Amino acid sequence: MTDPGFLGVGVALLTVFADDGSVDVEATARHAARLTDLGVRAVIVAGTTGEAETLEDAEREELIAGVRDRVPRDIPVIAGASAAWPRATARRAVAARKAGADGVLVLPPRGGRDLVGFYSAVTEAVASALSAPSALSALPAVSAPSAAPCPCSDDAPIVRIGAGVSAS
Repeated sequence: MTDPGFLGVGVALLTVFADDGSVDVEATARHAARLTDLGVRAVIVAGTTGEAETLEDAEREELIAGVRDRVPRDIPVIAGASAAWPRATARRAVAARKAGADGVLVLPPRGGRDLVGFYSAVTEAVASALSAPSALSALPAVSAPSAAPCPCSDDAPIVRIGAGVSAS
């Protein structure tokens, strides 16, 4: 598994759809490979682009696996796993890791939930399901101003995405 921390440009991929509305995994994976050939150092699949919320979980998993298969192994694949509740987020995060993602991107839930409790529950559920800490990403720019961007357990590697990228 590639360390999800990286230096350089990371791109939130667009998801390519076929004329019939189905996800075009191969075209999306080819696009990701082209970007990495041009120097992109990480790709984010179904994470922050608008279509991420509309994908079925099976489509998301197939997309992650397809991109992981096409990009070089030293390029981190970070997958969106956001959901409204910790259990759903954890299920998506575990599925993303099993599909080949090196880390996951989890946006704060809507509605002003307790971010400390939310991210702690997600981290614990993912670590328990995978029997190992999981890389977890957060977007501090969309977090509540008074909350820490990603208050997860100390042993989980965190990739913070915002003004800069750092791995801890």
